[in-house]
Amino acid sequence: MKERCIVDTTVLAKILIQKNDDLLNNLVKDYRLYTPMNVMEEVFFQVLVSVVGGSSKDYRFYDVKRDWLKGVGKKEVCETINSLVSLTDLGVLSPLELNVEIFKSSIALAKKYSLLPNDALIAATCKFYDIKKIASFDKDFKQVDFLEIVKP
Repeated sequence: MKERCIVDTTVLAKILIQKNDDLLNNLVKDYRLYTPMNVMEEVFFQVLVSVVGGSSKDYRFYDVKRDWLKGVGKKEVCETINSLVSLTDLGVLSPLELNVEIFKSSIALAKKYSLLPNDALIAATCKFYDIKKIASFDKDFKQVDFLEIVKP
């Protein structure tokens, strides 16, 4: 039976934004894939910013919001996010629900490992669901002693 593995924002965004099917196929070959709901939201936001804000790393949030409200990039953003939803519908990627226990645990993990809130929430989700592997390009997870980073 395949091991379970969390897919982090860094990997999921690369799969969807860069349309990197090889990355996904490599993971599916070896693991049953899961992702926390906050990762799905974070990826949605990254897709929106990458499409509406362009490739500029100096985007201004309110400019992106203004353009999004005008309809800029809506078709492309929705198509990309529908691809994410399709991965869940097809059972390729199983979403994991969050709860108050996970949130409380994330606070302790943020303190212990100096993680940013979203990373702490991802780590707490791994701990809650007893998933020890995480596919990520984020080096911050290296310090979390109960996680093993999987390089896709």
